[in-house]
Amino acid sequence: VDVLVQTSNALPSVRLIVLDDWCAQSGHIPSDRVQDAQHLAERLSDDIGLVLISKAGTNAGGEGSSLNVRGHDKMKSAGFEIWSLERPTDGPRRSITINGDVKTCRIEDEGFVDV
Repeated sequence: VDVLVQTSNALPSVRLIVLDDWCAQSGHIPSDRVQDAQHLAERLSDDIGLVLISKAGTNAGGEGSSLNVRGHDKMKSAGFEIWSLERPTDGPRRSITINGDVKTCRIEDEGFVDV
């Protein structure tokens, strides 16, 4: 955490930090990992965004999303927004869920485009 904060302060053009696979690929996210992420977010300057990417589980219950967001309650309690990206069918369409609001889009060279 300290190295990321120091580096972001030393490089004035840093505006986004992305941590992919920031936790184990399966199972519960340990509370200390969530606390580390929260500590990092609190120490970054307000003009630097933080994106934490992790794999979701499969929702076997069949209600709502097909994804089970691991650590959802802990992350929300720590002040994070929960976004998920799904590919419900083959092809370029994606479903982006941002804090419960689902948007359908298409992926193109320029990025995501509303459908």
